[in-house]
Amino acid sequence: MFRFTTTERNKQILNYLDFQYTVKRINKICVEWRCRNRDCSSTLSLSIDNQHARREPSAHNELCKASAPSKVLIEKTVEFMKRRAREETKSISKIYCEEIVALRMRNPEVPTGFYFPSFSTIDSALYHHRSLNYPALPKSLNELALTGEWSSTKRGERFVLVDESYGNNERLLMFGSQWSITFLSYCSRWHADGTFLTRPLLFAQIYIIFGYFDGFVIPCIYCLTSKKDQIVYEKIFNHLISIGLSRLNIKYSPEALTCDFELGTINAAIAIFSNIQINACFFHYSQALWRKIVDLKLNKLICPPRNNNDFSEAEIGKAKQWFNGAIGLALIPPTNVESVWTDIMDNYTPECPSAQP
Repeated sequence: MFRFTTTERNKQILNYLDFQYTVKRINKICVEWRCRNRDCSSTLSLSIDNQHARREPSAHNELCKASAPSKVLIEKTVEFMKRRAREETKSISKIYCEEIVALRMRNPEVPTGFYFPSFSTIDSALYHHRSLNYPALPKSLNELALTGEWSSTKRGERFVLVDESYGNNERLLMFGSQWSITFLSYCSRWHADGTFLTRPLLFAQIYIIFGYFDGFVIPCIYCLTSKKDQIVYEKIFNHLISIGLSRLNIKYSPEALTCDFELGTINAAIAIFSNIQINACFFHYSQALWRKIVDLKLNKLICPPRNNNDFSEAEIGKAKQWFNGAIGLALIPPTNVESVWTDIMDNYTPECPSAQP
């Protein structure tokens, strides 16, 4: 029985009768294989499709030893990893771990001390196989081109909604499916936020428009922007209006938008949707207050370290009430904000100089 595996350099290996062979030459009617041990001159001949033996192996020399079964298992498992890396989008490290487990499941007779190459020794080969299915990364925005399968969903639907170059080498890309733009049309409340950690390096952010409907918040439109200013946000909202009219014959007109405290987003939304209500994100509001606490060096008072000897329990409790009260201002009616904050300052403001009004 012929079994084929590959080397770390993706060269084919024939496993036959406990020995391993590599390709010596390919003729018109057959493929010549030679022993993988270069000190051995044993060869054999297979049909051109490597399905039948035309000539059995010649004798191996005395120093040539049969391949250990574990070596074949390792190469077969690495081959599985390479194929999965090429065909799947799962992380390379996860594929490696899953195949190690699968190796044990498929071969329960493998001893506990069985050696397998560490991830760091084969990760470059796995990443190389993954890259074979992807185009080279562009070095500038001008080199970026999304065509063919890169511009559509797995179902073959158009996914790139907008690809606009403008200004001084700026770029705006917008992505969404037919379902997502339809869902967004049912939503009177939108949420918008940008993220930076997962952005492609050529862009400033991934900006996402969410739709809120029936208790669900669903990401609908994904945008790659090279800028973070009012101009690009106005472009996004204007493109959405055009997409709604051309695809669904409706005009997007959200009643409310929840976003962070970025003025570019707020001003753009008000400029495009004149009657929209802007709701700032409570998380970003709380985050901004905490940053201010850190700037004033009051964080040790509100969240003291263990074995704290600088502040009494009463002082710490009072400071926490003061900070939580400041956060809670966002949740009360606007007409009550001034009186409530006055009460908080009178009753809970810490004695620290940096906390004084």
